[in-house]
Amino acid sequence: MSTSSDIGTRGEVVAAKWLLNNGYELLHANWRKGRYELDIVAVKGDEVHFIEVKTRAKESLTTPKEAITKGKFNALRCAAEAYVFEYDIDLDPQFDLITIVYDNDRCALEFTPNAMYCRW
Repeated sequence: MSTSSDIGTRGEVVAAKWLLNNGYELLHANWRKGRYELDIVAVKGDEVHFIEVKTRAKESLTTPKEAITKGKFNALRCAAEAYVFEYDIDLDPQFDLITIVYDNDRCALEFTPNAMYCRW
């Protein structure tokens, strides 16, 4: 039986591959700075994408989308601000969501662009 950490790691690998296959350039995966963390940071066109990856097993009590709360988004926004400041990013920001649901070794991936809207 996989732990939720194992499932989350597998999901982030699948998400990164999907992004690469869809024209994104990955800048960082699992970026951390102090208490801030971002799952995936990527660039496509003139936008920097802060991509939250939520992975669940099919039998989970909650869906991946239910894990995106106002508090979680505020934490993502703060982390994105720290990232932009640290790397002097001058691109339009976009917050995206990739959800992955595992059913044994098969997974279903859903990409939601602009899943969270931020007014800097």
